[in-house]
Amino acid sequence: MTSPGAPVNMSRSEINAIIMNYLVSAGYPEAANLFQSEANLAISEHQDAPAMDDRVKVREYILRGAIQDAMTLLQSQLPGLLDNDSKLRFHLYLQQFVELVRERQCEVALDYAQRNLAPFLKESPSIIDPIERAMALLAFEDPTCSPFADLLDVGHRHQLVGEVNAAVLRAYNHPDQSKLEAFLRYIVWIERELELNHVAFNRDFVLCAGTNDAAGSTSVD
Repeated sequence: MTSPGAPVNMSRSEINAIIMNYLVSAGYPEAANLFQSEANLAISEHQDAPAMDDRVKVREYILRGAIQDAMTLLQSQLPGLLDNDSKLRFHLYLQQFVELVRERQCEVALDYAQRNLAPFLKESPSIIDPIERAMALLAFEDPTCSPFADLLDVGHRHQLVGEVNAAVLRAYNHPDQSKLEAFLRYIVWIERELELNHVAFNRDFVLCAGTNDAAGSTSVD
């Protein structure tokens, strides 16, 4: 076993496999096909990727703000997914509300919130803060100049894409994150633990140790 901090020698095939795993898990078929051709990888490297086409369509819908279209597709292809994942359903509803506000459909947005967001308060009163922040956007003629303008940042769409993609992968009993993402989370976890325990460390050392350990099936919550 390689000692922590020792140089990591990964073969080109191992690196290619990690890259392909990320492209497949994240749902980028065109990039995966191109990379497969350039790296001369076997077709089996990503032919078992679950619901690739649907994940691509859902991502496209969310990134352009068509949240309702994304939910309709999810309900059609994976009945019960949103019913069984209230957290994901809430985040989709909240983003749909934000998109309506962005389009200045204030009356429609208010009605949407009453029908779809308000019921969550009965199930989980602790989520009142994100609902109140989103609702506060209605009080401003120009929400982009409000103290809550961050909710309109398209970065929230990208975050939602990742959450939905992971949920779909789990529904197919597939790992919900790529090996690369798991590795990066592991590195962050190692650094956080060292900092909390006031242990001085060299980030290059942590990177090497994490790379060695990440070769296995490490799971970090």
